[in-house]
Amino acid sequence: MAISLKNIAERARVTKTTVSMALRDHPSISVARRKEVQDLARDMGYRPNPLARGLAGKSTRTIGIAWSLGRPTAGKIVQDLAIRLWNQGYVTIFANSLSDPAISRQILVDFAQRGVDGVLIQASHSLLKDPVTVRQLKGFKAVVAMTDEIETSPVDLVVQDTTHGVRQLMDYWLATGRRRIGFVGQEASNHEKIEPMRQKLREAGLPVDRLIAADLGTEPRLVNHFENYWSIMDRRYPRAEESFPYDAILCAADGGAGGVLKWLQHRGLRVPEDVAVAGVENVDLTQATTPPLASLDRHSDALSESIEASLFHRLEHPKEAIRVHTVPTTFIWRESAGPCPTCLASAGKGMSCPLHANRSV
Repeated sequence: MAISLKNIAERARVTKTTVSMALRDHPSISVARRKEVQDLARDMGYRPNPLARGLAGKSTRTIGIAWSLGRPTAGKIVQDLAIRLWNQGYVTIFANSLSDPAISRQILVDFAQRGVDGVLIQASHSLLKDPVTVRQLKGFKAVVAMTDEIETSPVDLVVQDTTHGVRQLMDYWLATGRRRIGFVGQEASNHEKIEPMRQKLREAGLPVDRLIAADLGTEPRLVNHFENYWSIMDRRYPRAEESFPYDAILCAADGGAGGVLKWLQHRGLRVPEDVAVAGVENVDLTQATTPPLASLDRHSDALSESIEASLFHRLEHPKEAIRVHTVPTTFIWRESAGPCPTCLASAGKGMSCPLHANRSV
């Protein structure tokens, strides 16, 4: 049976009002009495009802997290946030948004009914421009949205700047002689990767009309799976006897990049000698492929730390202007991308690479 304020009051021989005020550290109750009631409540196993506190307009010590688990690193970020919030004395309520705006809006309705103190939401720029969503977000004490692009926002933003890592990768590929660079993934949902690729190709005087090597379409269940990237490449390039038109491929996710890498090898192409391959996320499998897979690191720990800091800053300073913090991705070189950058730089200076002292460039 749940322990109530009445149960504690009867045991302590005080009124329910005194118990309620003591549990809230109200200054009108003496320090000694507050400690007595709080110790008794703990010993009796009392748990406050966060929903009731929310309906009363008080802090529920809960934070709602609306996040899509579609990305391989999403689970790690959500777990890290939950641990960070728990260490701050907050309980998390998690809901998978499935990258669906309608589901995200319904989750926000649920969070509002529960009276959460704040919301952490993974949001597209279109969701942050939706009038209904904007009204919902403004109803919470504190909201931090994580997005891939810097946009005008009604709430605090933590921007995971994918373009930074893409530009680093493109600079490397262009510097090492790659000229037929393509992208494999969902074209409609990867603007932050495709646009900097187009920009770099234009700057190099190269055509951009064939940048999309294969489009996975818009069906969420097809995203980020090894087999699906392999099968889309088979459908897009069914004739094995024809030469492959690209010398470098960036995939929207590491799982897909692993599928493309194996598909190329199955077709008799060498990675990276014939075609370089890179992915996005920098998950563990990148070091287990042959050759090891180059990737863009999203720096999940730094992202979680920034989200946590932004949330508690907003809770403490509710009237401050909207804040934006950026966490850039970085290009992580591995053998699937091409020659070692350190080897190249060392060779230009007449030196040997300390990582590959016996390898010629």
